[in-house]
Amino acid sequence: MQTASVDCQIRSSFSKFTKNKKTKSCSVSDAEHSPMHTSSGSPSNLKPISGSVSRLDELETVPQVVELKKQLEDKDSALTDVRLDALDKAREVDILKETINRLKRKANNFTCIKSEDKI
Repeated sequence: MQTASVDCQIRSSFSKFTKNKKTKSCSVSDAEHSPMHTSSGSPSNLKPISGSVSRLDELETVPQVVELKKQLEDKDSALTDVRLDALDKAREVDILKETINRLKRKANNFTCIKSEDKI
């Protein structure tokens, strides 16, 4: 039951981490430099690319493109699993460090009490 909660926390942390990375890499200033935001780049001045949509649709049916997309999805899924596992391991390390520190404090307290008894 507790591992399900930890898994949920890890997934939530990972989601927040990736969301923060995406927002940091694309800023408002990037959008401001877009041709759509300049005076000469108004939508009326932009010329459509003829046939580009139909060519993209044709690419969607090419077996090699379909296979590459599937491979990309598989690798992306595997990468996500590795990242989640890394977060899980990092959490385990933190828990072990906390346990070690707690045991050290107990050992120090025990040593102090033992030395006081000898006096």
